[in-house]
Amino acid sequence: ERDYFAAVNDLPKPETAQQQFGGTIGGPIVRDRAHFFFSVERVRIDEGITVNIPARPEFNTTTTEQTRVWNTVARVDNQVNANNTWGVRWLREQSPQLNQVIGAVTLEAAREEFDVDQTVVGTLHSVMGNTRLNTLRLAWTQEDVAFANPCFNAGRNQAACPPTLDFQTFTTQQSDVAQSRVNDAYQIENTFSWFVPGRRGDHDLKFGVQWQNSQSVNLNQGNLNASFAFSQSNGPFNAADFRTYPDRLSIRVPGESRSLNKNRSLGAFAQDKWTFSDRLTLTLGLRYDIENVTMPEIDNPLFANPDDWPVDTNNLAPRVGVAYNLADDRTLLRGGYGRFFDKTHFELVNGVLTNTPFTTSFNRQFPLNNVDPGPIQGLQPLDPFLANGPVLTDATRAQIAAMFPPGTTVRNTGATFDNPDRVLPFTDQISIGLERQLGANVSLGADYVHAFARDQLMAVALNPTLRATTSVVSPNVRQGSDTLTEITNGLAEQYPGFAEFTGNVTTFANVGETDYDAVMLQLEKRFTNNFQSRVSYTLSYSRGNTSGSGLPTSPVQVLSDLNLELNEGPTNFDRRHNLVVSGMALVPKTGGLFVSWVARALSGQPFTLFDSTTDPDRNGTVTDPLPAGTYTGEGTDAISVENDGGRNGAYGPGFFKLDLRLGYQIDAFAGQKLELFGEIFNVTDRANFDDPSGDLVSANFLRLTGLSTSTNPRLLQVGARYSF
Repeated sequence: ERDYFAAVNDLPKPETAQQQFGGTIGGPIVRDRAHFFFSVERVRIDEGITVNIPARPEFNTTTTEQTRVWNTVARVDNQVNANNTWGVRWLREQSPQLNQVIGAVTLEAAREEFDVDQTVVGTLHSVMGNTRLNTLRLAWTQEDVAFANPCFNAGRNQAACPPTLDFQTFTTQQSDVAQSRVNDAYQIENTFSWFVPGRRGDHDLKFGVQWQNSQSVNLNQGNLNASFAFSQSNGPFNAADFRTYPDRLSIRVPGESRSLNKNRSLGAFAQDKWTFSDRLTLTLGLRYDIENVTMPEIDNPLFANPDDWPVDTNNLAPRVGVAYNLADDRTLLRGGYGRFFDKTHFELVNGVLTNTPFTTSFNRQFPLNNVDPGPIQGLQPLDPFLANGPVLTDATRAQIAAMFPPGTTVRNTGATFDNPDRVLPFTDQISIGLERQLGANVSLGADYVHAFARDQLMAVALNPTLRATTSVVSPNVRQGSDTLTEITNGLAEQYPGFAEFTGNVTTFANVGETDYDAVMLQLEKRFTNNFQSRVSYTLSYSRGNTSGSGLPTSPVQVLSDLNLELNEGPTNFDRRHNLVVSGMALVPKTGGLFVSWVARALSGQPFTLFDSTTDPDRNGTVTDPLPAGTYTGEGTDAISVENDGGRNGAYGPGFFKLDLRLGYQIDAFAGQKLELFGEIFNVTDRANFDDPSGDLVSANFLRLTGLSTSTNPRLLQVGARYSF
């Protein structure tokens, strides 16, 4: 079927197809001692994509995203003697994706992805008597991935590609993405299991240690082609109308970015699963983690020694679990508590390493601290690089190159400084539940979970801006460090030079907090009488003083005050209701006909309503939430929402999808089977929409213009599987 926007725009149905085939082979190398297994799978997916740009219908079209996958698995297992066995397995996936349309972009701004993932794992199992087992595991994992555009991939020179045009509601002409990375991880872990019976119950003890060395080699030419922003216009560009001119230029200078991230981590744990009695089981555990992330503090005034980056050594994580079977033998009570420490993400590390005070690559804005005031007032842009419209001539590029000579280290306009007081974020989770057997084959479960995450990292501005008025054309003026002594133990006071930067200077602070509560219900019928089914429902609420995504800022920071109490609201991952119904049935007297299904219904995700033409707190951001109330969009596919005010005060459309599978299994020769099947995805052909724009002045304000990435129009596929 055509998707919703292809149908309403009367666009042609894109050519779609999915082909999946492969095979496996295995057998003995040495009888009863050594065996091999090999599998190869080919997947070819042509997925229909619709480009929907309501502001510029001439860009509306359909296309096909192509995914080509090779999956390979090889494995060898060997029994050395009665007590020792070893095995080695290799998994590799190659999955290039061409013609990716991500977000509100035209075909000209499509991207490509080339991805090769592989891992090699070796294990040695050693039985030490009747009650002890030791497992040694060695592993290497690699991800080699590149995200770029066809222009870059053709010549590996993003600077030779046309500029990106970022209009108010869509992007066209060129994708500015041109980056690649190679991640390697080497891991050694050992787990010793020991069963100790008859010590006031039975004890299943486990002790383990794990060492991992990870690194990421990153290359980024993104935005070397330059991007023109039209914050209040959707074009088309008209040289005679200054309102259609760009109001900002961004370009990477002077060349590509390269960085190397390293992380060495060590973890150890001890656990006892104590079967205290036939009714009571306790699980007691303790884990300790320490990681050393190589993060040279280059030109960071907060560190006396650039090799003295922070290493958090206080990461003890206790775990407690309990399960109690009531006297009727039909009711189980369970509960637990655990602390879980996060890892230092390379996202943070790379930001520090590539945004140093002196650098060979950074993004420069023209004008530097604000949009050009001309276009929004119908006047010619004041910045000379914008005065002639969205065009970068050879002379203009030469002028920019002269300002930032290629191959040299230049002073950055801004910087990201590591924080010597930074520690690892953690989450405490508490749960309590009950499971009740209803009859011989039906059970009902109910669980409550509360998780509270603390010390979450957020980006803090050390040289924040302040406008003279609430107008977005009022200049952003960097403030002196004397106003910042309250931030993260006086970091700004230690280095007054923060005020010398013309761009953003940030650090990271452990000030974010989120809370999550959920009630989870499950009704399950086990497979009997040719039928099984499960119904699961979750009522949850995720909220905090941070969005929970990546390394967020506080958009309501004013000077030294982060105003985190004003940033309270649902996290970006809040899904209040989640219902899943699944099952499988064999059709009697058919000789092997079966049907299975999965239905999912979810409530919408939160988003923020704001007005980008005004800045009420004058802090330089234009996402200040609109007051509570009912808001309605205008135009095709507009919706109304109830806004509670604050960050993420409104919720987008819900989600529903029903998938069916109908199959017939035929027993062939001894041990061989043939299965024929047909699958229908999104049986009801429901259009599941993505969240609309929450910008009050956008042409797409509260208009549904895109579909969720988790859905598809009704799709039918057939297949066959022969096993022997």
